[in-house]
Amino acid sequence: MTPNSQKSDTLWQLYDGGAVLVRWMCLAAGLLLLDGCAAPVRTVRPSVDPNTLGETGFIHYLAATAVVTVDEGARAVLSLIGDDAARVDFDRRWDALAERRAVRHQWGVKPDSVLDRGSFAFMLCGVLDVPKGLNDRLAGATGLGERRAALRTAVFEGLLDYGPTHEPISGAEIASALARVEQWQIRHGYGGG
Repeated sequence: MTPNSQKSDTLWQLYDGGAVLVRWMCLAAGLLLLDGCAAPVRTVRPSVDPNTLGETGFIHYLAATAVVTVDEGARAVLSLIGDDAARVDFDRRWDALAERRAVRHQWGVKPDSVLDRGSFAFMLCGVLDVPKGLNDRLAGATGLGERRAALRTAVFEGLLDYGPTHEPISGAEIASALARVEQWQIRHGYGGG
């Protein structure tokens, strides 16, 4: 064996071992990313069941809630239009929002998942039939960035304050948005209530 071939074999062993190491590192990084992509769940349970509260009590409950669940956000949005599904259970609420194209079943959210700003904006704009711009139409057709486009529209219409799309929305922000809806409806000729 010549000295050059011995170096070549040693380099190949290092390369092959390095390739295995790189594969394991990629696998570990992928598992961490998958774990990070799961929807966060609220771990602190409220002292009162919000489903037992009337509309006024529910709005007060929301205003004091730091993190809102998807179920609570769906109830808040449906209460804007006086839908009876708002008082039932999550499945009826989600189906009522899906009929209005205010949510997508493909999102795969659970009732106790934390509601993010973009999803709430999408629900709000869908229920209120906010006029859609070009970005909303393109995002809606492809499904890519639809919640980000809805958030930009909601901010433009004065329904929400700007913030990152994926950031959890607080109950105070939802209560504020519900209060802004009446002014938005008056501006757009829907009447005062």
